[in-house]
Amino acid sequence: MKKFSFRLERVLRFKAQIEEQKKLLLGERNVILNKEKNLLAGLFDKKTRYMEIYSSLFQGKIDIRGLKSAHSYVNKVKEDISTQGRQVVKAEKHVEDAKIEVRDSMRDRKKYDNLKTRKHKEYDFDAGKAEQKEIDEIASRTWKRIFP
Repeated sequence: MKKFSFRLERVLRFKAQIEEQKKLLLGERNVILNKEKNLLAGLFDKKTRYMEIYSSLFQGKIDIRGLKSAHSYVNKVKEDISTQGRQVVKAEKHVEDAKIEVRDSMRDRKKYDNLKTRKHKEYDFDAGKAEQKEIDEIASRTWKRIFP
């Protein structure tokens, strides 16, 4: 009996390549998300530092120009936090989309994988039957030679 070959092997390899590409894209999007989150955390730290500076300006002699400057900078950092928060939400959406794409491509590849497994089992079953038939023929010929 000839060697097993899956006639959709090229399709299976193609589906596996697509899945790998989707996984790489997911990884890239996770890296971007982490960078965006780190930027947001840095902005929160910056806001905390400037709030402390702003609060310290109320101690002792009040510097109106310094208060105004610090207040406007705190407001600017708050705007930056808001903008960065939207960037994080956008990056999270991209990650979720990539996860869905990976899941779909895995499911698609798995269909062909299961088909290949099923076809290989059928091949093994047929090969076993053919081998058994050959053994039976050999035994039959031997029996006829011994007991004519």
